[in-house]
Amino acid sequence: ITTMLKFDLTYTNVDGEEVTLPLNFTTISLDEFAKLSQGELAQEITKLSTITEGNFGVDDIESIYNVIDSLVRLTYGKRKVDEDGPYFEQNPEQTERFMKSDRYTALKEKFFEDPETFMKFINGIIPPSVAQAVRDQQVSAQPTIAAGQPVISTPLAG
Repeated sequence: ITTMLKFDLTYTNVDGEEVTLPLNFTTISLDEFAKLSQGELAQEITKLSTITEGNFGVDDIESIYNVIDSLVRLTYGKRKVDEDGPYFEQNPEQTERFMKSDRYTALKEKFFEDPETFMKFINGIIPPSVAQAVRDQQVSAQPTIAAGQPVISTPLAG
């Protein structure tokens, strides 16, 4: 079952108008989470989980952007409705187009300006069932998820 996270983003578009548009993301499966927890991205997630408020540098910002890019690439899509009802559609070309847009730039800026929003995004795309399965299977994933705790709980910026 695909669960959708709806995220309303207010930003100034290319015409100089302030607009609010919904962005839609799907949740990450256990297999996808396991893949994210391996290799270079795992190191960046680990680094991200150790950043404290006001205590990060240029390398940390690059790690944060890499994590955001990876998560958005994996979860971004559009809510659609047809005769069978609503569904979530992901399309690589659509995702890449979004990631080159002013909306995506505004989303990343929002995450830096409001770390609580970023944490809600992270915890919204990693469902409790996946976090619980990771704990139960003792998958070697970073960051470590304590029972009943959000995936990332450290603010990124002040």
